[in-house]
Amino acid sequence: MADYAREHEEIHGKPPIRNPAFEDDWFVARDSSGRVTTFIKCETHAFRGDGFRLDGDRMINLGGGPIATCAHYFSDIESSIFLHATYMRVFFKDWRKIEYAMRSVLANSKIR
Repeated sequence: MADYAREHEEIHGKPPIRNPAFEDDWFVARDSSGRVTTFIKCETHAFRGDGFRLDGDRMINLGGGPIATCAHYFSDIESSIFLHATYMRVFFKDWRKIEYAMRSVLANSKIR
């Protein structure tokens, strides 16, 4: 960001204007060696609301407006596959379950 800000100021004569409402929230998971295993970016609450609330196994529509989403990236090194899932932000709390389910589908789909 520092390089971008410096370049922007050189070109436009003023620093860039930041709007945190348009900056995604990032989540990074690492393994015990410090390598990134999962990267998730979600639209911030300041930009978009969740749109839904979870009540047990039910989704309650809160009505109105666009719904915040998350983009979830991870890889299966063993299979040399990069995976991407998109889901409503309200499901972010279940990111491990989502990743596990996708890995399970891959593992069960391999031709042996």
